[in-house]
Amino acid sequence: MTTAIQNELLRRPSVHRLSRDATGLPSPFRALGTHDTTVQAAQLSRVSAAPMTHRQLYTVLAFAGAIVWWQAAWLGWVISEHDRLQGALAHRAQIEVLMTDRIETVNKKAPADRIARAILNASDRHRIDPLLVLSVIETESHYEPQAVGLAGERGLMQITRSTAKVLELPWEDAFTIEQNIEAGSKYLAQHLRNNANAGIARYNGGSRAYAEQVLARYQHLYGEK
Repeated sequence: MTTAIQNELLRRPSVHRLSRDATGLPSPFRALGTHDTTVQAAQLSRVSAAPMTHRQLYTVLAFAGAIVWWQAAWLGWVISEHDRLQGALAHRAQIEVLMTDRIETVNKKAPADRIARAILNASDRHRIDPLLVLSVIETESHYEPQAVGLAGERGLMQITRSTAKVLELPWEDAFTIEQNIEAGSKYLAQHLRNNANAGIARYNGGSRAYAEQVLARYQHLYGEK
């Protein structure tokens, strides 16, 4: 090769040299993306180092404040609900003690604790005052689980066969304390929807004298409460 040709080739940049001159790195390194990664890192560094604007700062502070407010409100609700439940439990315990004492006073042989718990559970389900259920039971059977009425009524709340059928209570279970009180409380609650006095009377065939007896016992219990 002549000297003139060699000089000409040296003056002309090769493809490899162009790649290096354009990117700062040989083409194999550019293919691997090294240069792109370096540029992106530099850009991210500049972005992260940029100062936060006032609007961005206010947005962050507002968001943080909202989170703190929500947490405080939630904590306040939890404390309030805890206090309410504690109060309800204390009231329930007070009523249970009152009913147990009353049952034992009237009928020393009656399973007072079991009857009181059954009344509380049934009254909760049917949204009825447990002391009213207690007053009906005292009037009907004097807390005798095996009581049988003149017309064949059974149990604490003196459930008739026809009422048991309507309430889907198996007749053979009418003496069971929990099932008897559940059925009787449901039946009583149905009659109390419109008028309390008339509802109590209808529980026993519409007898006004019966309603007066129940209400007298009910008022006496509330006096003790």
